[in-house]
Amino acid sequence: MLAFELDDFVERLATRIASFPITAIQSVKLAGDAAQDDPREALLEEAHQFNLLRGTSELHLVGATFNGVAAGVEPLPCSSMFVRIDPG
Repeated sequence: MLAFELDDFVERLATRIASFPITAIQSVKLAGDAAQDDPREALLEEAHQFNLLRGTSELHLVGATFNGVAAGVEPLPCSSMFVRIDPG
């Protein structure tokens, strides 16, 4: 992946992340923080945060995320998450 392609990818990813409700972002950060000490604890925290989010008024996020679409943002194919960066 060339530098300009990486810039485009990061811009699309940032736009997609920004489209999620703040509570979803906070939940992901909590689960990520838990992963630093113990990956098993992180999985438990992730499940807990997901269940908390399902109980909020932002439930529409769950369906949108399962369908790969949030707030009209085009979903990213999984293959775009695993790219090789060209060092040259």
